[in-house]
Amino acid sequence: MAGKAEKIALFIDFENLEKGVKKQFDGRVEIELLTNKLKAQGSLSVQRGYADWAEQSSHRQALLQAGVELIECTRVSPGSNGAEVKLAIDAVENALRPGSGEIFAIATGNSDYLPLIYKLKELGKTVIIFSVDAFTSDQVKAAADEYMSYSSLSGATPAPAKKPANNNNNNKPQRIPNELLKAIAKILTEKPNYRMEAAKLKLELQKKSPSFDEATYGSKTFPDLVEFIQKKKLLPIKVDKKGDTCSVQLIDEKAQKEKEEQWEDRPMTEKEWEAFMEAVEGCINEGAGRANQGKLWIINAYLHRKRVDGILPLTNNILFSSLQALTEYGALRRTENDCYLMNDDYQYKKEDFLDELFGVEIDEEFYDEDAQNADKAPAE
Repeated sequence: MAGKAEKIALFIDFENLEKGVKKQFDGRVEIELLTNKLKAQGSLSVQRGYADWAEQSSHRQALLQAGVELIECTRVSPGSNGAEVKLAIDAVENALRPGSGEIFAIATGNSDYLPLIYKLKELGKTVIIFSVDAFTSDQVKAAADEYMSYSSLSGATPAPAKKPANNNNNNKPQRIPNELLKAIAKILTEKPNYRMEAAKLKLELQKKSPSFDEATYGSKTFPDLVEFIQKKKLLPIKVDKKGDTCSVQLIDEKAQKEKEEQWEDRPMTEKEWEAFMEAVEGCINEGAGRANQGKLWIINAYLHRKRVDGILPLTNNILFSSLQALTEYGALRRTENDCYLMNDDYQYKKEDFLDELFGVEIDEEFYDEDAQNADKAPAE
């Protein structure tokens, strides 16, 4: 794809890559497979590996010998991966630097890197993703200009599944930690009707903990995991499968009541509508140029900030129905990928919408002055 003159910048999320290779192939990462492949395509101007190198110390020497600069990303909490933010910032800064080259290779399969891929392509860069097939989302593969699988370079084949010592435990999920159950409940309570698609719920969990993987708990798929949680009554949820889609809803009335009782279930005042629109407009404007511009969960975050500040002390249902009302009126439009954007005539629609709700404001001072002038006018 690239000529010898091409500069290539390589950024490696080593923790994610190492975890994928270990799980699928039961082996160690051979990073020179990737560096050698890229060197055949061009000149590696940047080679950086991101990880908590105290934890990945056994791999340090191999990466140094391959010419990779090790970037320390100390883990600040269990399950977190500090490499993602640091890697993304460095990659964009490098892309903005004059003479940085046109090709960026990212070694990871994490879907959290989708915004980075989009940004690099927006800057006119060619993006190569290198990862393990089983741990790379279809979205990442589709977004990249080129996808290189670990097995295609190494010739490795997936390791056979290990049999548990006790055959009676075959296919039984491991214990589900309370932290995971609490995270699922918290995410669902922030959604309209406490319901969301299972795929989106998984993405939310991965944003909180990038290392999250349902396979850790003995499940082949995420819907299998939430169905197990429902069956064992570990959380009061309802899992609904329809065709290829699966949704999850929190049905614990007590939890819902405790969450909602602090917020008011009533129509918004005019001032609250103005604050609501200000939050929605700010969210959409600040997200301009990004793939997740106007995403519902981001709008909810902006609105929740207003709610916590006491400006919009209203329930999720009121806030969501208000967003729907603006959309049905034509001020906003909802895209196919669940984003809300302002229409070209938004400002006019917004003013008309408020006028219909609260009436046209009358300038009393002007009205009184006009009435006085009429009284002074000589009778005909």
